[in-house]
Amino acid sequence: MSTQFDPEVEPLEPYADAYYTTVPTGFTRFLRGNLLWQGLRFLWVNIKMTALLVKSHGGYRVDR
Repeated sequence: MSTQFDPEVEPLEPYADAYYTTVPTGFTRFLRGNLLWQGLRFLWVNIKMTALLVKSHGGYRVDR
């Protein structure tokens, strides 16, 4: 990748629309505040983490 200045490409203006983040939709804001959804996501993340830890420690072995 070249790091030379290219006069053909115009730099973005400060505070242009390209710098701003997206605004969450109403449904996204609802889910962020919904305790039932947060609880389900919490359980799902914990299940995934536990599975990852079990795999990284050699999994479940019966011969121990």
